[in-house]
Amino acid sequence: MYEDLTLGQWLETELHKFAKEKRKAAADNGMLVEIRTILEKHFSTDQFQIYNIDERKILRQYASQIQNIMFQDCQNPYEYLHDMIAELCFEIIIHFPEVEISNTAGDIHQIKDLFVKLYVNQLGELQQRNGSYLHGIRSTVTQEEKEYKYAHSHLPSTDYNPNNFDCFCLGRGPLDEITHDLFTKFNPHSFNFLCLYLKDYVRWESTEGTPYRYICDIGKGTGQNNTLGNVMAIMLDEILDIFLGSLKGLSRETVMDMFKVTAGNGEFNVSISDSGLDYLTSLLKSSPYNSDAYFSLLDRNNNYVRFSSSFSNDDSCHSAGEQQSILEELFTFNNKTVKFKITYNETKYNSARQYPHPDITRKITDYISGKLLEKYLLRNSI
Repeated sequence: MYEDLTLGQWLETELHKFAKEKRKAAADNGMLVEIRTILEKHFSTDQFQIYNIDERKILRQYASQIQNIMFQDCQNPYEYLHDMIAELCFEIIIHFPEVEISNTAGDIHQIKDLFVKLYVNQLGELQQRNGSYLHGIRSTVTQEEKEYKYAHSHLPSTDYNPNNFDCFCLGRGPLDEITHDLFTKFNPHSFNFLCLYLKDYVRWESTEGTPYRYICDIGKGTGQNNTLGNVMAIMLDEILDIFLGSLKGLSRETVMDMFKVTAGNGEFNVSISDSGLDYLTSLLKSSPYNSDAYFSLLDRNNNYVRFSSSFSNDDSCHSAGEQQSILEELFTFNNKTVKFKITYNETKYNSARQYPHPDITRKITDYISGKLLEKYLLRNSI
């Protein structure tokens, strides 16, 4: 009967039947009406969307596995069908335009455009995906959050790929308990508490539960992209040679003014002064290493953050709310395309001034400290 069909054609036909049955069951039992009524008590109607069962989406997910396979050549087509039927769910996405996250240490961090997704079957029972009942993504982030790959403290580090809703870690607590209750059976009372707990959950960083990412680390250069990386680091020796070579044409007083040196117990701590930073910045700009990757900005907490070409020396470019739109379309929400954006806050930075990347200054100061130590040891060994 199915000999002339590909596996994909057969699955499409069968899956459509089951999807139709599930949509009808949900309509008959009024589950979606109940869920919508509860959501409207907690969120405005433009803050959430209930997505209908979409068997075509599931077929696309399996496309690479089933393409070019004939039904008669597949040993167990019903295994595919069983797995795909389990994924026939209604999707609910809730939008949190702004969230202030805090923790017991008193840290506070504002985030924008957090979207939380959950799945329910035709009976309203909560369904897991990849081991979690709740999933999240951000569409608007700051430059520091992007460098740190931060979306939320209880979401894994992310690259903000389209439709990449990551799994929330729920830990142990009321939200974890209520999601398990709703997995067993839907009831309006439990779903109402789910909405209440969710609003508290997204605002709280549970440091006791070991978050994926800490708000106190945002902008501190702890993200993977805040170092020059292996390829760029190879050039550090060449930059050091250029810098040291350029000093030969300067007076002793000018060179001495570029550094601050403290000594004690046979150790030398060297730092570069403001005039030294200005000189090094100018030198880099006139060298083959005039690249954004070799510069940083200094934030209000005196932490260096990666410089982006979207910044300029014109302070007007830092007007509050200015956004750089990255053209990736993340997903569709309430019939609108959600795009990934990076925002820049004018109050975040001490100035739009560029600084040499800390890896470069560290290379220079470590070299000078080593040379001073060599001279000290040589002098004391005679």
